[in-house]
Amino acid sequence: MGLIKRADIEDYTRDAYVMDLTDLEKRGRAVVDAANAEAQSILRLANAKRKQLIASAEKEGYQKGHHDGYEQGYIDGVVNGVEDAKKDRSEMLDQLMEIWTSQLDAFENQRDAMLEQARTQVVELGALIAQRVTKRIVELDPTVVIKQMESVLSNITESTRLVIAVHPDDIGMAQEALPKLIERFATCEHAQVVTDATIEQGSCVTRTATGGVIDASISTQLDRIIDALLPHSANGAGLEITDAPAEEDTGSQDNDVNNDANNDAKEDAA
Repeated sequence: MGLIKRADIEDYTRDAYVMDLTDLEKRGRAVVDAANAEAQSILRLANAKRKQLIASAEKEGYQKGHHDGYEQGYIDGVVNGVEDAKKDRSEMLDQLMEIWTSQLDAFENQRDAMLEQARTQVVELGALIAQRVTKRIVELDPTVVIKQMESVLSNITESTRLVIAVHPDDIGMAQEALPKLIERFATCEHAQVVTDATIEQGSCVTRTATGGVIDASISTQLDRIIDALLPHSANGAGLEITDAPAEEDTGSQDNDVNNDANNDAKEDAA
């Protein structure tokens, strides 16, 4: 290691200066103060930034919360509104259905009543027409009474004696046709024809020996047809045989039914 010579020391220290420790302390405090000031400034800036961030976050959070709350409230409002609308609509539909059902029932009842009335009127009109047509047919065809007598005899199921009452205008035709009708129907042991002014022309009412009555008058048959067609009636159409106590024929212009021999002779002569 080389030795430092005195001359060298002088060269080294020629430009040196004396350091004042007081200045060094001041400089140190200045540096510390500057550092503290800078630190305080940084802290203030940081605090301000923190407050700004907090305020911004609060504002953003409020806006987001408001927006979210609005959206949620809107959604809840829509859902509740839809549910309320469904409930109101359901109640309204129930009311309408009840009204429609009531009106439909009333309409069906009125319709049924109108149809029933129309049916009755049609049947009554048909009966009126039939009566007039039948009356006209009877006027034009005097043999109608024979068809009625034939219908009566065809309904006799047991041998019996008969008294057949006809309109006075039909007596001749009835007496003429009776023998042939008796030959055709074996159940008729004996029959005689009498007149009854209360019986309409073309009709006949027959009584049996036991008091039974066979009403073959045209009006009665029409009434039975009407009763069969109209729903309020359960009667059937056609001839009806009813049993009744025997009655004397006070309106007869012929001999009593018990005078069989005389009646047979008269009928054979006829």
